Amino acid sequence: MWKKPQSEDLEKSREARIARQQLEVQDEYIALLRRAAALKTEAGQTTEVIDVLIEAGQTEQRRLQDRVGGRIVSRRRPTGRHPAPEDASLVFLDECGSHSLAPDAFPAFALAAVIVRESDWTAFDTKWREWKTSKLGSAEVIVHEPDVRRGDWPFGGEDRADKVTTLHELLAELEFTAIVCVIRRDAYGAMYGAAGLDESLPAHLYLMSLDFVIERL
Repeated sequence: MWKKPQSEDLEKSREARIARQQLEVQDEYIALLRRAAALKTEAGQTTEVIDVLIEAGQTEQRRLQDRVGGRIVSRRRPTGRHPAPEDASLVFLDECGSHSLAPDAFPAFALAAVIVRESDWTAFDTKWREWKTSKLGSAEVIVHEPDVRRGDWPFGGEDRADKVTTLHELLAELEFTAIVCVIRRDAYGAMYGAAGLDESLPAHLYLMSLDFVIERL
């Protein structure tokens, strides 16, 4: 039978998670220092100062490894091979709504990543620009979510319904994947306030949302 974890267990789990995130940052820091040392060596320069920083960084690395329960096996990382065109993707990020907890007419904040395979990009871009030219008058018009929602230019006028309907149809037709983090700001503020959801996450709504989106990405 499943048993609800005690608060002590939850606290230990949180501390380990925070330490693991700090360890990842420390790993990247040491890797950058080693790269800097290699560049200085290639240029015929000394690396004494960087070597001291690396040694201190490794001491901190070992301390963090102990906090997460011993040796940490590194995550599998890209080898540096440039992906084949059929595997590569483009990622576009944009936000909607305010990322402040102050009252606002639009109660949500959303951060979205749109992923398009490079092999699909030409067709994607062509269809998008053709729709904007046909419905909004120019391929260079920038589409903003509040304009769509409120019916402001260029989504106003007698043909507003047609613009919105055909936009929905186009989005259903285009080849892409979307990852979206949405926060109901009023409910979030009432539950967590300015302190944030968890100390292992950024307190700022934008940065926290970015964490979630990049994690899924």
